[in-house]
Amino acid sequence: MKLAAVFFLILGLSLFQTTFLPVNLLLILVIIFSLWQKVPESFIWAFLAGLFLDLISFNQLGFSSIIFVSLDLILKLYRQRFSLDHPLLISFVLVMSYCLYSWLTGREIRIWEAVILLMVILVIRLFRKELFLAFPKQGKKLKL
Repeated sequence: MKLAAVFFLILGLSLFQTTFLPVNLLLILVIIFSLWQKVPESFIWAFLAGLFLDLISFNQLGFSSIIFVSLDLILKLYRQRFSLDHPLLISFVLVMSYCLYSWLTGREIRIWEAVILLMVILVIRLFRKELFLAFPKQGKKLKL
């Protein structure tokens, strides 16, 4: 059930992102999955998120997947040495990820898009702080 829910969440966000609001919501999802899940699962979800984004927006197939998986790897390596529990660090990581993704895909960097992404991730962190903890408690499950 959880796999289907995450699958449809990725599909829904990629559809919403390409049709209604050109804000990279999948980037937030990839960052949350990178902070929450173990290595194989987060790489698979990051790859699928990029693949769906490329398929729906008619971009080069696999380019966003490579960027999302690379971002996931960088966050995993950084997370081994430092903690990303502070809101300012999460905001910095998000803004840098957004700028890197926009630069690599050739999109212009829009300040309003970065501000929207910051507000969304800070609201998510406010209500669901356990998504950003380094090691979630064993008894807690991720509820979608």
